[in-house]
Amino acid sequence: MDTKDIPFFAQLKPESFEWPVKVPVPNGGRYDFIEFTGVFKYIDDAAEAEMLDPQNKRTDKQILAEVLLGVKGIKHADGTEVASTPELVASVIAADRVAPCAVGVYLGARRGLAAEKNS
Repeated sequence: MDTKDIPFFAQLKPESFEWPVKVPVPNGGRYDFIEFTGVFKYIDDAAEAEMLDPQNKRTDKQILAEVLLGVKGIKHADGTEVASTPELVASVIAADRVAPCAVGVYLGARRGLAAEKNS
């Protein structure tokens, strides 16, 4: 379906969206990047403000647990893709360095910060 056929406000507030996440891993004075695609829950401005309110004292892992619905592009050693399950999502959230990177790209994507660069 062409987006021209979708009502204006429905386009502004999708239920979810996919966005690439790159996690830097230090390696000999440089970084290697582990990449996956996050399937994120779309939240509105009010929900974002409440989620990020400093009085709520949420960690990046807690925030990510609220918005990460699934993952794509994580592969087994033989190269086949690992199916996205709640257990896999929980493992990704718990992994070192993932939550700050994923929350950062999630907020940037939701706010449209990369729109000009990627268009």
